[in-house]
Amino acid sequence: MSKRSKVDPKITYAKSSDIKGRTYLEYRRDMKRKAIVELEAIEWIKSVLQREYSESQVRVEKSGGDRFLWFLRGGGVSREPDYIATVGKKRYEIEFQYAEKSDIEFYDFKLSKISKKDRTADKRVPKDDVLILYIDKTRGQYAFLTTAWVAQNGTIDEVPAWRTSAYRVPAEKFRENLKQDESLSDLIQRIDDKNTLLEFQHGAYEKARHDLQRKIEDAVLSGVDFHLIPTTLEGFWEACVILEAMERCPESLDAWLQKALDFANEVSTLEELFKASFCLDYLYFCKPVPSSGVGLEQANDWLSRLGEVFRTIIERVNKFYSGQGQFQSEPQGSACEETRYALFAIGVVEDMIQDAWHYYSETIVKEAQNFPSPIQYIYQSVSDHAAIARFVRECTEPRD
Repeated sequence: MSKRSKVDPKITYAKSSDIKGRTYLEYRRDMKRKAIVELEAIEWIKSVLQREYSESQVRVEKSGGDRFLWFLRGGGVSREPDYIATVGKKRYEIEFQYAEKSDIEFYDFKLSKISKKDRTADKRVPKDDVLILYIDKTRGQYAFLTTAWVAQNGTIDEVPAWRTSAYRVPAEKFRENLKQDESLSDLIQRIDDKNTLLEFQHGAYEKARHDLQRKIEDAVLSGVDFHLIPTTLEGFWEACVILEAMERCPESLDAWLQKALDFANEVSTLEELFKASFCLDYLYFCKPVPSSGVGLEQANDWLSRLGEVFRTIIERVNKFYSGQGQFQSEPQGSACEETRYALFAIGVVEDMIQDAWHYYSETIVKEAQNFPSPIQYIYQSVSDHAAIARFVRECTEPRD
């Protein structure tokens, strides 16, 4: 994780126990699961609010707008509300929860999301500008709640899984508020499909680390020299994987980043796109975010080049889409593994695009007009998500 110079009061920073054993890529994967749900649900949430407030104009957007970021450079979780909604002239914060388990005894809500401490009265008071939208996935239903209802029907008690106190509403009481919505099943399916792609994508990274580990171990056991040839993409990628595993960044970072950009422009297969994208991702997130001044001025040049390379990677990945949910660049290659490479490249490129918009938006608007647009939905850079998810499930299904 990168170092942070000061504490942001709107962020709950990760404890060492929260990120122990996770690389930065793994942390981002875990954070992206929630982002998939939240970004897919925006239009559905707007339709629910429009039904509830039929006489008012409704607008819904993610907190942060186009600069919304689903992961943080220093780890942890943002305390910003999930959505900002405008209903007529009134502004609401929308807290959104998505329950995937069926055997819930209590529906839990964090104290800070529902109420605030009234020190004068020495009690907690529900927030009147916050609304709750809760999807119960297994039942295919949702609940639209006020904070006052949660506070009135829940009791403050410790949630073992959270190791902290929260409002706990008994399941029987909560389910009285669940409603049907014909469009909800489509939303849930889209979320499932994209989570399937996310888990599948990450397997490329895990396999790559395992293969390199085995290569090094075999060299030691056989007494054969292990060589890195950094003038090739393969050797450069191996160097990046080793440094990333050591949680170290190269001292000559700009020179390494330039090499990664050059390699990314030269690739011709999906496996090469995967390796070039991994290197770019690792080196991009090694680069500290400048707060102002010279650092931002120097960002002009490499941001423009980076934007061009991102577009190139996305175009090349899509060129290899062969239909029926499969990506393939080599006739003899495994369509399953090549699809995994394609999804990995798209996944990390979208992470970098959104991170750049979050930290360098003014520079991008002024100096890098060809930079890709902000990410509105995870995996927006490829289409046919349902077909790809179907193929992924088929190709990863255990064979008898």
